[in-house]
Amino acid sequence: MLFDDLLNNPAKWMVESRDEHDIVLTSRIRLARNLTATPFPGWATRQQREETLKLTSGEARQIPVMKGGYYAELSGLTQQQKQLLVERHLISRELAARSEGCAVLISRSQNASILFNEEDHLRLQYILPGIQLKKAWGAISKIDSELEARLPYAYNTRLGYLTACPTNLGTGMRASVMMHLPGLVISEQMQQVVQAAAQLNITVRGLYGEGTEATGNLFQISNQSTLGTVKTRLWNA
Repeated sequence: MLFDDLLNNPAKWMVESRDEHDIVLTSRIRLARNLTATPFPGWATRQQREETLKLTSGEARQIPVMKGGYYAELSGLTQQQKQLLVERHLISRELAARSEGCAVLISRSQNASILFNEEDHLRLQYILPGIQLKKAWGAISKIDSELEARLPYAYNTRLGYLTACPTNLGTGMRASVMMHLPGLVISEQMQQVVQAAAQLNITVRGLYGEGTEATGNLFQISNQSTLGTVKTRLWNA
């Protein structure tokens, strides 16, 4: 699969029609995973990142749903190509800012993507249109299980999956929906909603996640906690 294939064919979640699309655009599950006895990307040398990339990407490309997908190392992409991948939510802004030893693998449907050596060794994500969190979880969980059978995940029986940032420790999961909420913005009620959501361990971010603005009145709503048992109203989908 070539970059032109991505350019000329929008992701399935971008074109599939669902009744609630005027409010809830997408559902996304993201998992953070790392390898045992291997420095996190932020602490690893360039050689260590490249060795980790060779191992993880080689195994990931053997997973059935990822076969024949688009694979690229960030050092070989132009700024315009990186921007397109960011805008389609296939890679993060953080990965786009990196280069050597970093890569992305995208399924042919563009529903699934795997980020290599961003903040963690692996960031797995699956996106579907509308409110389909459970279905997205089922799809990404299968990819995660197939990878875990091939790679030595860093896991602690008390703490769960070990991650570079403590806020991802435990399940390493972010379950989020992208919502279009112009009414709350126009009526100046959005700040009250954000404060109420925080009391429920739910966070409200901008269009491209943490540290970004809510362009076009689009907000990313996701869980705050990943350690222990988390109950969230987002999961009723």
